[in-house]
Amino acid sequence: MNAEKLLHWKGASFNFTFTWRSGRNLITDAGLYTLQQPQEVWGRGQTTRLTQLWYNQNLGGGFSFKVGRLPTGADFDNIPCLTMINYFCGATTGNMDGSRWYNWPVSVWGGLVKYNNPHWYFQVGAYEQNDRNLDNYLFIGYLHGATDVLLPFETGVRVHLGSHGYPGAYRIGGWINTAAAPDVLLANDGRPATLAGVSMLQRSGSHGGYLWFQQQLTGTFTEKPGEDAVVTQGLTAYVTLTMVDKETGPVSSQVTASLRYLGLPGRKNDAVTLAFGTNHVNSRLATLYWYQDGKKGPRRNSEFAIETDYTFQATKWLYLEPNVQFWVDPGGYTQKNMITVFGVKTGVTF
Repeated sequence: MNAEKLLHWKGASFNFTFTWRSGRNLITDAGLYTLQQPQEVWGRGQTTRLTQLWYNQNLGGGFSFKVGRLPTGADFDNIPCLTMINYFCGATTGNMDGSRWYNWPVSVWGGLVKYNNPHWYFQVGAYEQNDRNLDNYLFIGYLHGATDVLLPFETGVRVHLGSHGYPGAYRIGGWINTAAAPDVLLANDGRPATLAGVSMLQRSGSHGGYLWFQQQLTGTFTEKPGEDAVVTQGLTAYVTLTMVDKETGPVSSQVTASLRYLGLPGRKNDAVTLAFGTNHVNSRLATLYWYQDGKKGPRRNSEFAIETDYTFQATKWLYLEPNVQFWVDPGGYTQKNMITVFGVKTGVTF
């Protein structure tokens, strides 16, 4: 809501969003063992919750602030949702380390301060760490139960490359979480844990970082000062690299690369996407040997996911997006067979 037009509050805006999700979890139903969701809409189970309730104020000179109920991934590490797999949809940090970084539709109390000009921006935020925010039922937001704070920061530049001046957005960010987190390898006595149920060593905090690149390679675009350019036709490349604290994160790194072509012959609003991603199971976690009947369990390494989509824009208000997914070494288990998943997304704009 634009409060400047509605209430004559100069530079002010509000946002109020509820989300409702209902369905079944394909990982559970089909026993897929994948590290991330094949259906991004499932994320955080089936919930009805307040997802956004915030106030944003433009202070002039490129400075602004936002406060209220916010998903951390709405403003930090926020990448376009290109496909159906979570590798390529939503903030990569939240998809990898969702116990500490909350993506849509989960919101927390928090805020950020941002400086933005046509060429670059910098922002820093603070968000409560409160596990009660994951409760799966309708609520506005808890005022008690917060334990610590998540502190993300991010900067990015907007560039134009080549003789055609094709636009690109290049971002780097990171985060510090002050909440205690269990070590993935060591027990309380400082030795590697080899038995399920032992108390793990508690670390005093955690951290991580990410890179995100978007570069148009062909075609046409539109842009406004201080905003990322919008591709109207052509080929665009996307690359992400995300690292998570190896002391506390079961998955330590993720790399993705995607190509998307918008504006097919005779179908200017249709698009084709090809995406590749890999998650690497923390090598410290992989050193653990879990015993069952006196035998060593399987060792885990990296998972690989490939997806190709066709976005069919049936009308201005309806799109259909059939896709096929290939999962190699699901869950990081080299012993598992490759999984093939067929899916379809649809969206309706009222």
